[in-house]
Amino acid sequence: MNLVLIGFRGTGKTAVGREVAKALGFSFVDTDCLVAERAGRLIPEIFDKFGEPGFRELEAQAIASLAGADHSVIACGGGAVLNPANVAALKRNGLLVLLTADADEISHRIQGSQRPRLTSLDGLAEVKHLLRERAPQYQQAADHVLDTTRLSVPEAVQGVLALARAPNPGKSPSTVSVPVLVGTRDAHEIVIGNSALDRLSALISQAQPSAVAIVSGTGVPKAPVACVKKTLEAAGVRCVLASLDDREASKRLSTVEKISSTLLEQGLDRHSLLIGVGGGLTCDLAGFVAATFMRGIPHALIPTTLLAMVDAAIGGKTGVNLSQAKNAIGCFKQPLAVLIRPAFLDTLPPRELLNGFAEAVKHGVIADPELLAFMDRHAEKLLALDESLLAEFIARNARIKAGIVSLDPSEQGPRKALNFGHTLGHALEAEAGFKGLSHGEAVAIGMVFEARLSQRLGGLSAVEAASLEHLLEKLGLSTRLPALDSGKLLARMAFDKKNEAGTIRFALPQAIGRMMDPDGSYSVPVPVHVLRSLLEARP
Repeated sequence: MNLVLIGFRGTGKTAVGREVAKALGFSFVDTDCLVAERAGRLIPEIFDKFGEPGFRELEAQAIASLAGADHSVIACGGGAVLNPANVAALKRNGLLVLLTADADEISHRIQGSQRPRLTSLDGLAEVKHLLRERAPQYQQAADHVLDTTRLSVPEAVQGVLALARAPNPGKSPSTVSVPVLVGTRDAHEIVIGNSALDRLSALISQAQPSAVAIVSGTGVPKAPVACVKKTLEAAGVRCVLASLDDREASKRLSTVEKISSTLLEQGLDRHSLLIGVGGGLTCDLAGFVAATFMRGIPHALIPTTLLAMVDAAIGGKTGVNLSQAKNAIGCFKQPLAVLIRPAFLDTLPPRELLNGFAEAVKHGVIADPELLAFMDRHAEKLLALDESLLAEFIARNARIKAGIVSLDPSEQGPRKALNFGHTLGHALEAEAGFKGLSHGEAVAIGMVFEARLSQRLGGLSAVEAASLEHLLEKLGLSTRLPALDSGKLLARMAFDKKNEAGTIRFALPQAIGRMMDPDGSYSVPVPVHVLRSLLEARP
């Protein structure tokens, strides 16, 4: 087995790779050096004579020549993953670790480099452009991700070694890894499988915390928290437990203050690590505490509900409610990792499972019609948490959300599509006083309403809207709009974060798998009279 380091130039592939090879007793290969050696020319000379296409061809030949390599650490050029054949060759007998770094840090590290420019842009502008352009290929190729922005070479070496010694998600049929490339500073991975918590040791090696706070909800079973605590204590880390009331009515700033006070009293500092263990509410609150305690500490998430596994723990959204609106106060804070153990769902009440299935249906509507067909075919098995389907089902949802988040981490465009069903859904939750109606139930009702709104505006066909409603009902979700005052619901929707200039905006599908995008914002303004007529025409 080989260890392959991929990523942009300046992320430490060569410096780190040499030391990792020494530690493992492996040979070290730098593909750029191999290309230069085989061509008998320096890299700048190759670009001058043959251009980038000629270099890429030589690079592909060099990587193909490594097909028989074993027990090697291979440091690849930044653009090697642009060629699918290269990725396939490297994965054949290799674990691919993506090294990332912040664009500013990369620009600083490569100052004075003789590496040829690949665009007409200069310096930092080129780095940012190429990072954005290559993000999908890096994400698809990586088995693991390590951010080296704040790491010394010895620290990065230890991080890579921990990843190399951890169970390999990419090679295990029962465990899946989904990279999330949010810029480079916040790149991380979602690890899905019943051995996912084995990655905690690598996480501790990466973060090197002074202490760890485990934040969990009162409704979280004892087993997940005990499992995390035992693993951390075995690694010699001091642990502090902080419990929160995980009812929606407690998702307020007062809860954030209570948790933060506990951390302060227990001696945690800005070098500490916070791990949120629980459902979507716990993940939201844990992330918000991590973003604000000591002006920000790193955190990781271990979701224990299906809603959190397929949606809430992914993407870095944090927040608390106001009495008028859901998640009205919050920020974006990406975790170091999301570790998902599907077995934690075994004790989850059926109603809680439905919350997650509602979000999965949303993902299918906005991005993956085949996911909807899969859920329709296997609804009974999914509801029974069939082990043969569950990990891949969660991973499929994670890939959808991670892909969208990677394109638009701060919700300026495509990420707004993830709000399908939530404009009315959040209004329903708030108007019901955040009790009686669960998040998934509210979103299911919201999706049916917004599907009809899409029909009214020339989007979904009647057949598509009906099939969506049928699937939600097949999964056991209610689709009937409750008897709440239409005027009050409109007032709640007026607080929605997508709104502009006093106009209520919705994320609406144009067709199953494709969203409306009239002005580049992925949100559609809808007149109040249209909304009122649909609300008052409830079936």
